Amino acid sequence: MEEYAQVTRILEGGTAEVEIRRHSACGKCGKCGHINNARFEVSNPINAKVGDIVVLEMETRHLITAVLIIYLLPLVNLIIGYALGNWFNTTLNIWKGEGFAIFCGLIFMALTFGFVRIYDRRMGVKSGFKPRIKRVINDSR
Repeated sequence: MEEYAQVTRILEGGTAEVEIRRHSACGKCGKCGHINNARFEVSNPINAKVGDIVVLEMETRHLITAVLIIYLLPLVNLIIGYALGNWFNTTLNIWKGEGFAIFCGLIFMALTFGFVRIYDRRMGVKSGFKPRIKRVINDSR
């Protein structure tokens, strides 16, 4: 996946802060809501300078992995939690109705979001999961 951005700040450790601006086509979509620009910390292996317009790249396999973890894993665990809660409820007759199964599903999903947060912090330091500057399009110098 590639995206265009402007370097706003050079950080330590070979990284830079970039700002991705919404395209005119994005305004018509409305999915981003009120967000106009987004700032990210990215790897800067080519030593881009402040003001440079750059192309960002993230490996497709890492992007797909992240999407599956963020969107699919909580849904799967919601279903697993519901199924286990339903099984326990029918076996032990804990609660009347489906309330216990729904409660278990929500607990499993909440625990998954906690796991995703911890996983995100660990994977954020790995270079493959962090977007990197691929090339400079417009040199600010």
